[in-house]
Amino acid sequence: MGFVLIISIITSIAFNTFNDEANTHYSEVLHEAIPENTITPPVTSGTKVTQGTPSLETVRKNEVNSIDEIEDIPEETPEKSSNSDDDVSSPWVAPETNESKSVKNNSSSSNEFFTLGSTKEEVENIMGTPTAISAYSNQWSYDFSTIEFNDQNLVTAWTDFDQKLHVSLGNVNGSTFNLDSTKQQVLNAMGTPTSISLYSNQWSYDFSTIDFNENDLVVAWTDFDKKLNVTIGNSKGDSFSLDSTKQQVIDAMGTPTSISLYSNQWSYDFSTINFSQDNLVIDWSDFDEILKVK
Repeated sequence: MGFVLIISIITSIAFNTFNDEANTHYSEVLHEAIPENTITPPVTSGTKVTQGTPSLETVRKNEVNSIDEIEDIPEETPEKSSNSDDDVSSPWVAPETNESKSVKNNSSSSNEFFTLGSTKEEVENIMGTPTAISAYSNQWSYDFSTIEFNDQNLVTAWTDFDQKLHVSLGNVNGSTFNLDSTKQQVLNAMGTPTSISLYSNQWSYDFSTIDFNENDLVVAWTDFDKKLNVTIGNSKGDSFSLDSTKQQVIDAMGTPTSISLYSNQWSYDFSTINFSQDNLVIDWSDFDEILKVK
């Protein structure tokens, strides 16, 4: 019984000694980790005085409170820049389509026309916004029809492929034209051409063409679709042969379908007659067997 009492006393002394050493060591660690200006003043707790060192339980409570305070801080939302790519304040606008352009083109009055020498402003007022503007030439397009402008932005040529251009040079009066006719005489006979060439002195009526010389007089034509109101004489039922004159050919064949611009040749459909410098027949090719040759 005395031995057990001795062992209990020794154990109690050792435990108290270990606890004091542990508290001393723990206080030293806290002093090193916590700045002096954050250490609380001595607090009396019962009979035990703690020299400015918080208890382990207090430290843990403070840590938990600090974490809770951090979690309670509201998250800041960054302000969106007014130049942001994601800004949806301005609605997207669909680009203008060819269909919407055609509405403008069709809105012009049928009584208004442009002509040779018209300005771009006049053309746009009459035709509306062009379907295309060329980057390589001074040309506007309305679907498949085109208008050419010179350096002063005045109309110099056009091609009315799909018959959409509101263009006019004059009205037909029922007359005819022939070799050496003026442009005004051609206009009187044919009206406004479907196309005026930008590169040559040529007018077209659909697939038929009329060529003028430097004096703007008719020198050639090709009546592919039989639309030209042209005549240089009617057939008298005669025939022609080698060395026949042009008048003799006219008396035999009537007005040719084509008079070549580049050679002294007349055509009747696909059959051809060639003349010398003296305008006498030197040969022919009767492909469709219509030539009245004797």
